[in-house]
Amino acid sequence: MKKIFFLISILIIFIVVLIPVKASAADYTINTDNISNGVIDVAYNSTLNTVYYLKIVKGDQSIWYTLIKGTTDQFSLTFGNGTYTLKILETTEAGKARTVKSIEVNVYIENSTDIYLNSVQNVEWNNNMDSIDYSNSIIYETVESLIQKVKVYELIIFNYSYDYNKFDNVKASFYLPVIDDTFHSQMGICYDYSSLLAGMLRSQGVPTKLVKGYASFSPDVYHAWNEIYINGKWYVIDTTYDAYYVKRGTKVTMFKNPNNYNKVYEY
Repeated sequence: MKKIFFLISILIIFIVVLIPVKASAADYTINTDNISNGVIDVAYNSTLNTVYYLKIVKGDQSIWYTLIKGTTDQFSLTFGNGTYTLKILETTEAGKARTVKSIEVNVYIENSTDIYLNSVQNVEWNNNMDSIDYSNSIIYETVESLIQKVKVYELIIFNYSYDYNKFDNVKASFYLPVIDDTFHSQMGICYDYSSLLAGMLRSQGVPTKLVKGYASFSPDVYHAWNEIYINGKWYVIDTTYDAYYVKRGTKVTMFKNPNNYNKVYEY
């Protein structure tokens, strides 16, 4: 009898120990099926409040992304052809990040500009969005037509207002733009403006970068702008800057001097 009681006690302890471990498991997968298009897919889910990251590394270049629980997101491979290391990291109780998954992949993208046509985590678009439907209605000539591209640019600089409240609330926290929200509210921060422009132009086959870094007119403030690819050349566009000055009656030019912008990341 004592032996049976002992075995039952051990079984109960074993079950109690197992239950929290199972409940706290995180699932994450890296899908490289679309790697030739310059993107990977990462699916992530967890029962924990632990923050997980994706780190993309090539040589001495790297970029971090925060993974969103319960989603599958695409991420660009913007460091050129070669060998990449893709890492999933989780935060520890000490506030540090440790690698929980790491794979190496060889990347060859035949046309590097195609990377900037994809829907990715911070430029997420699809043909069911109102903003994309609107871009279909105003861009109807070839993608090389500057007049058509100006229509999207002018939509933003003449109609959109900077959201200073959002800037105060998100500048110290993780934030992702939703381009249809920006399209309908006609308000946003530089990140919103740049994501909207990129999504609308990408949907029309125009390679468009979302760029983050610093601009000479505000060197201490992290900024976002765009580069668009026209006739074999990248041009800098800053809709946030231009929308601000247009509302004050100041003339602006669509293309900016790239020397006035210090790029840190491009997506």
